[in-house]
Amino acid sequence: MAAPGNAQRNLVTDHYDSKTFSNDDDPNSIHPGDPSLILQYLAPAVIEVLAGVRDLDQISRWLCDEVYLQMRQYVAKSASVRSERAKTTLRPSVDLGKMTYFSPARGVIEAVVIVHLANRARAVAIRLEGFHGRWRAKSLAVL
Repeated sequence: MAAPGNAQRNLVTDHYDSKTFSNDDDPNSIHPGDPSLILQYLAPAVIEVLAGVRDLDQISRWLCDEVYLQMRQYVAKSASVRSERAKTTLRPSVDLGKMTYFSPARGVIEAVVIVHLANRARAVAIRLEGFHGRWRAKSLAVL
């Protein structure tokens, strides 16, 4: 048994184990599916929303209400600053880098996706939780 504070986490980078999310006692349980697909889509989409070249509503399906409201406030503030400066918005060139995720609890995924832009790399930290048979971002941070 591991000492407190030294608990080992099962990192998953190349495969998805559906047993992690299914409730074997409940034949009607529905697990959300492979989280890597949503992570590959959501990380660059978040960068594009924050850059002002993608509409937030395009990714709202995969965001919980709290994350959606926080992003909406940030996007509105950024848009007003861009309009005051009369700055044109350029679409960032986004390339996916390494993606690492693990499951701290059933129906929960915590992930970090490295996103490479033209002049820097950003880390997008995402916590996904299962909600009615699909993944939704419960927490989101761009570093």
